[in-house]
Amino acid sequence: MRDWLAALLFYTALPLPLGPVSFDRIARWLPAVGLVVGGLNAGVYALLLALGFAAHLAALLAVVAGLWITGGLHLDGLIDTADGWAAGPERRLAAMADSAVGAFGVMAAVALLAAKTSALADLAGAAAPAALVLAAVSARWGQLVTIGWFPYLKSEGKGKFLKDNTHWPADGWFGTAWWLASLIALGSVYPAVALAAGIGGALGALLGGALVARRFGGHTGDTYGAVIEVGEAVALVLATLV
Repeated sequence: MRDWLAALLFYTALPLPLGPVSFDRIARWLPAVGLVVGGLNAGVYALLLALGFAAHLAALLAVVAGLWITGGLHLDGLIDTADGWAAGPERRLAAMADSAVGAFGVMAAVALLAAKTSALADLAGAAAPAALVLAAVSARWGQLVTIGWFPYLKSEGKGKFLKDNTHWPADGWFGTAWWLASLIALGSVYPAVALAAGIGGALGALLGGALVARRFGGHTGDTYGAVIEVGEAVALVLATLV
């Protein structure tokens, strides 16, 4: 339970009490954290629609609420990853560590937020909350697998302890159990959305992680965050197709 509380403290900005926790084995809880993040985000979106907000405005506010819930942790990683992607091999890590945001980072953030907002507005209805939950869970499952499969690029960094303390494949199976449970529970009500968001989002996150690993040679804490953002966007966009 200390690991579970530590995972919520690390991956969210929720006002939780800071007790005697250890952050060593928090990656295994990523899909479960996705249930909390996605559930809160879905609740905000459903409430806004129930209050009479237009679908596009409710979608925008829900996306903003998602940034608050996570503290913008993963979006920051996407921005830095985009800047590193555009830089040459010699400057890649330096560009990602630079506190200044580059043009490619801005473009990536705008494109991703627009995709999420547009998809949510298109999904307005009973299936939208389920898609939000499955997007959050599947993308974080993709990050867990990325942590287990690919090497870490730096000798230190905010993601190094995640790689070092992930016991693979045991932690992978633990996280997969949470992902499958979410798929089964929500898929019994919304099977098409579960297939698109729950499985498509996971594959999108894995593909994003593999592409980054191929171009960079491995991953950093920033690219871990980018994997989640890409996976969530893919999940929501695919859900609109069904």
